[in-house]
Amino acid sequence: EYPLYHPNPDSAAWLPPDAMEGSISRAIAKAVYGRAYYDGGRPAFKALKRFARSVEATGADSVVCIVFSLGESVGSGIALDLARHLSSGLFGRRVLVVGVGIAPHPDDDDRALGAQLNTVFSELDVLCDETKNKNVTVSCGDLFKNPFTAGFIMIPQPRRMSAADAADFVRQRLASLFVERRGANLWEALRLLN
Repeated sequence: EYPLYHPNPDSAAWLPPDAMEGSISRAIAKAVYGRAYYDGGRPAFKALKRFARSVEATGADSVVCIVFSLGESVGSGIALDLARHLSSGLFGRRVLVVGVGIAPHPDDDDRALGAQLNTVFSELDVLCDETKNKNVTVSCGDLFKNPFTAGFIMIPQPRRMSAADAADFVRQRLASLFVERRGANLWEALRLLN
C-alpha cells in the first residue's frame, strides 16, 4: 500500500490468479482488492474513478455512503480500503463520506465471528480515533486519514427477529434513511452525530 510499498523487481506476487475460488478470508479479500486497485489494468481504480467523476459531476453537495457488513470477511475487509481510496485519494477529501457498518445478527454463531469483529473494530479504531490516527498518518501518510469524513454509523440487527427478518428490517430502515425526504433524514442524522 502506498506509501509503504516499494516495488522489488525480483519479487513475485503471492496472490495466485485463482484465489477467488471458494470461501474468501479477510486477508485474501484485501489482497484481491489491492491487486485490482494497483496491478495490471487496475479495474478497481478505474471503477472508483468513474464513480468519483459521476459524484462530482452532479455539482451538488453530495454524501457518499459506504454500507458494509461488519461480521463478513469480504465486505469488512475491503470497505475501509475502498473508503480510503475514495475519500483521501479520488475525492481529495472534498466529498462527505459516511461509513455504515451493519452489525451481525445476535444469533449468528460463527466461531470466527469474534476474531473477525476484533479485527474490524481495531482497524476502525485506528482510522476513526483522531488521536490514534495522527500517529498513523505521521508514519503512513495522508492516505490513512480517517476516510469517513462525515462519520461512521453502526447499525445493530434486532434480536427479537430472525436473521432474515432482521436483515429485511435493516434494509428498509437504511432505505428510509437514504431515500425518503430526498435524503433529508440522512442529513439530519449527520447533524446529530456532529
